[in-house]
Amino acid sequence: MDDLEAGTYTATITVTASGLFASASATIDVTLEVIEPKVMGPIGIGMLNILDTSTENYGGFVVNLLTNPDDAMDMQAIETDGCFNLMLQRGDEIPGLGTPLTGGTLDINGESNQIIEGVVADFTGLMAMMGGALPPELTSFDWGDNAAVIFATDDGGAYIGILLADLPTLLTGLPDLLPLLGGMLSDEEAEVTSLPAPSGKDPTVGAPTGSVINEPSPELVIPLKPILNLLPTLMPVMIDLLSNETVIGIIDIIAPLTGLIPPIMIVMPMNVLLELFSGLM
Repeated sequence: MDDLEAGTYTATITVTASGLFASASATIDVTLEVIEPKVMGPIGIGMLNILDTSTENYGGFVVNLLTNPDDAMDMQAIETDGCFNLMLQRGDEIPGLGTPLTGGTLDINGESNQIIEGVVADFTGLMAMMGGALPPELTSFDWGDNAAVIFATDDGGAYIGILLADLPTLLTGLPDLLPLLGGMLSDEEAEVTSLPAPSGKDPTVGAPTGSVINEPSPELVIPLKPILNLLPTLMPVMIDLLSNETVIGIIDIIAPLTGLIPPIMIVMPMNVLLELFSGLM
């Protein structure tokens, strides 16, 4: 029913049953409400450009979350939405975590904004800040050297970047992390909603006059709902699998190799992160 426009549809279904001596029929009134999806984004996903040593430059693609307007966690799909580039400039006097940002740019589909202030924060501190929506154990989990980049741009935007720079620690911590995440998933069956497929967008709509538009790749919509519905069932299976000593041994071998992958950045508007966390409470 992806071709239905948003709105309320009604119909009457007649059911007829024929017996040996008589037949009977019944009518059922049916109402279907198709909800216009709420678009949450843009969410940039990309890797560090290790060839550019003069700056900390991340490049990748942009996606939007398509979700129920009344329930941010009722995520239906993600859609591709072009490309992004994030360039960070850090102060030289304080290396590593806690480093203030002295500048940089966030470029989404050719529209560039200057970073006016920001900081590279400890990931554990970010978990503690969101502690009201998370199990206490997550705040004390060993997140390694993964970090959160919090910054503001000159157009008034506030963003947060999840910097995955220590994949070996995350991978070896999976046997402990998955049970914590599994406890956040409800075993109750999610309410079924129907969201129409998004129509194609003109990338020039809403862009500032004179801005350069990087044409996005052909739009791709990936359904999330079937995957999310499977998570409560699959999580116990994965936890049991990761408790196997052989599997743990394989992870210990593979984990150091993931350190060769360039750091990954997931950057999103702060209001998107806050809305997702509020959906967990």
